[in-house]
Amino acid sequence: MRDGRRTGCHGKGLQTAAVPGLTLPPADDGRHAVRSGAGTVLRDATTKLIGCATKTKPYATVEVANPNTRKGSFSVDVSFRDRTDAEVDDGFADVAVPAEGRARLRVETGSGNGDLADHCRVGPDAPPQ
Repeated sequence: MRDGRRTGCHGKGLQTAAVPGLTLPPADDGRHAVRSGAGTVLRDATTKLIGCATKTKPYATVEVANPNTRKGSFSVDVSFRDRTDAEVDDGFADVAVPAEGRARLRVETGSGNGDLADHCRVGPDAPPQ
């Protein structure tokens, strides 16, 4: 042990050695954050599925809420699924959301198979870009 940190590889986990001047990020809690040029960390936005694709509308409508105190751009991923819950298509879109605001966007099907969708899934979080 040196400087309160273990060195070497013991057991299943990888241990780190102390490096002068190096600050390690906190452990990953499963959420994303992006540091802007101004040093502000953007937290994930939350998402809510408003509507899924239909035969006449090959897109899902998603509402994105920005919890940050400044405007941010967020990436939304939608999975279009059939009656058996198998994914038949997916779609991705980015949206700019005002500080502590909300925005709605259309996420189009990736390959045009939205007419096969019975329902959609959107992740609970949208990572910042």
